[in-house]
Amino acid sequence: MPHTETDNNPKPETPPEELTRLRTENAQLKRDLADMELLYETTTEHGEAIEDELAEKNIALEKIQARLQEELNQALRYVMALLPEPMKKPVRAEWLFIPSSELGGDSFGYHWIDSEHLAVYLLDVCGHGVGAALLSVTAINTLRGETLSGIDFRCPSQVLTAMNTVFDISRQNEMFLTLWYGVYHRASHQMTFAGGGHNPAILITPGSPQPAEIMKFLRPQPIIGMVPDFEYRDQTMAITEGSRLFVFSDGVYELQKTAGGMFSLNELCNLIGRYGPQDHPDMNGLVTDLRAVQGRNAFDDDFSMIILDF
Repeated sequence: MPHTETDNNPKPETPPEELTRLRTENAQLKRDLADMELLYETTTEHGEAIEDELAEKNIALEKIQARLQEELNQALRYVMALLPEPMKKPVRAEWLFIPSSELGGDSFGYHWIDSEHLAVYLLDVCGHGVGAALLSVTAINTLRGETLSGIDFRCPSQVLTAMNTVFDISRQNEMFLTLWYGVYHRASHQMTFAGGGHNPAILITPGSPQPAEIMKFLRPQPIIGMVPDFEYRDQTMAITEGSRLFVFSDGVYELQKTAGGMFSLNELCNLIGRYGPQDHPDMNGLVTDLRAVQGRNAFDDDFSMIILDF
């Protein structure tokens, strides 16, 4: 049988120059892969080094934050240590103080200047933080220690005029304060007082028939330190037996209501009317009511209130 060739054609051989090109490309790919592996290893090592460094810095930052928080806690404890002890006789005095989440600028106190004159004072420095607290402590110690030279601390207008000079805003890093200062005279049953940029005090007198009479007392006068050389003036209120006086900061009533809008001073007066002096109710109930107004426990500003029963 005769031999015949198949129809299959043999594959053409790759030209030498093509083989050379492919070998070159293959070598380049291997080099690129090696470079990529080296880059990956270097990046991984660098990333791990960065992670270690970040972890160390986070630990250091946490230590700094803990130290700062402890220092703020110490500052708050110092402010609390300055607050007065409650009194029972001859005037009953107690207070409510709930600091805000930030170190604030509220301070208050009361003390007998002599056997006949009781000084009562509450101040509020603008803003929050260490600066506000430092100014507040300095101002309250000035009042507690009666360190204003040549001033009769039984005369509120003299006290506010002197405080306005000493705590001039231009010398206090542009910080200012509001102040309510009153002096009760036992013999005359009168409270002489003056306010500098502060909200009114509220007096509840025994009434028949109920409700008791509720009065707000304050003549508007400039914020302490804001108007140089201002001469403050006194006001006087008669204190009948069985009256209760509330002196407080604006953090007590400047609340955002759950229903919308801001709680007002008049609304606070109506609420305080439930806490008259007739049976010495638990004043913590007032705090509960005000928390219900805003729908949460924490107050945005310091909550400071002095309650005096005569």
